[in-house]
Amino acid sequence: MLLDFLMPRVATNTLYLTLIVVPPLLSRYLHVRYFGLSLIAVIVVDLLFPRYAYISFFCLLAGPATLHLIYIIARNKCQRECPMLFT
Repeated sequence: MLLDFLMPRVATNTLYLTLIVVPPLLSRYLHVRYFGLSLIAVIVVDLLFPRYAYISFFCLLAGPATLHLIYIIARNKCQRECPMLFT
């Protein structure tokens, strides 16, 4: 991939994680900011996990992040914070 040639792997990973985490953290909705914090927690766990075992970042991220999204939807957090959009 051309991007790997132009930028070191650490830089591309940092850019990717920034693009994934920053938008939810900048949201004006509290539940979406909490979702951004859960993404940070998953990233920290992934970084602390032993590297000798192959674990896909996407698989690790998908589980907790999906559970958090299910919680947001099931508890109807969107409608409570912004009723004019979800009536």
